[in-house]
Amino acid sequence: TTINFQVAFPRSGELGNATEFFAQKVGEYTNGEVNVKLFWPGQLVAPKEGLVAMQRGTIGGFGSVLLYFAGQVPEVNAEWFPYGWENAEELMEIYYDRGYLNVLREALAKHDVYYVGPVPTGATSFLTNFPINKMEDLKGKKVRATGIHGNIAHALGAAPVNMPSQEQYVALQRGTIDGTLYPYVAIQIYKFYEVVDYVSLPGVNNPGNCSIVLGMKVWNALTPSQKVAVDRAGVETAWRGCLRSERKDASTLQLCKDKDVKVITLAPEEAKRFRETLVNTLYAEHEKKSELCAKQVKILKDYWKEKGR
Repeated sequence: TTINFQVAFPRSGELGNATEFFAQKVGEYTNGEVNVKLFWPGQLVAPKEGLVAMQRGTIGGFGSVLLYFAGQVPEVNAEWFPYGWENAEELMEIYYDRGYLNVLREALAKHDVYYVGPVPTGATSFLTNFPINKMEDLKGKKVRATGIHGNIAHALGAAPVNMPSQEQYVALQRGTIDGTLYPYVAIQIYKFYEVVDYVSLPGVNNPGNCSIVLGMKVWNALTPSQKVAVDRAGVETAWRGCLRSERKDASTLQLCKDKDVKVITLAPEEAKRFRETLVNTLYAEHEKKSELCAKQVKILKDYWKEKGR
C-alpha cells in the first residue's frame, strides 16, 4: 500500500524532518507493507486544499498545521491554545493520557479524516522591539499575528497585523510592525536577532503543533496490525518532536544571550493574568462552538486545576 502524503512545509524544516522519520518508521513497523510517499510544498495540493483533497482521495495523508481546516473543523484551534501546556511533556500527557487526542480524532472523523498525532515543532511567543513586563505593554502595539494568533494578540490588547511570514523581517527592520507572534526558532533560522530586541517568556504555545493525518478511506483500508504500526510511528514521531523542539528552543534562547536579545520572563501572577484574560475571551468563545470544543476546554481546565494553576 502506498500513501501519497502531502507535507505543507519545506523538507528542511521541523515538519519535513518529522514526516521523513514517520514515513521511515511506518515502513519499518509494517515490514515494508505500507509506504508513505512524501510530497513537498507545491507538488500535489496547496495546504488549504488538504482537507478536501483527503476527502476526495487526491491525497492519502497530510502533514501540516491543522489551522488550515479551522473553518470546517473548529476543534483544530485547540492545538494552538495559548498557555494550554507549559512544556512538551505536559502536551504529551494532555494528548495521550487526558483524552485530547481522542477528541481531535472524533472531531476529524466527522470529516473523513483520521488524526494520527501531534508533531511538536517548538515554542511560539512574542518577539518584539519593546519589553513586555505586563499586559498593558502590548496595548496598541502592531504585532504580526494571523489566524488564532491574531485573536490572541487582540485579546491581550495588541493590534494584530496580517502579513505573509516572509515579509516580517523587513517590517520589523523598518518599524512597520512592533513585533510578531511567531516561533522562537525564527531568531536562529531567519536571523530575527538582527531586527528584534526582546523575547517574551513563557511561550504562548509551548510548544506549538503541526499534525499528521490520513484520509479515513486510507486508514480503514489498513489491516489491524498496520493500524497499530501507524499509530506507533505517530507516537514516536510526537515524542521525537518534543525532544527536538525543547533542544532547539534552548539553543535559540542561548543565541539570544550571545546576540544581546533580551529574554523577559513574565512574573507568575502576570503570566496568570495573561492566561485568565484568554480563558475569558478565546477559550470562552471556543467552548460555545461544539460539544467537542467544550470538552477540549474542560480537559485543559481540569489539568490546570490538578497542577494548582
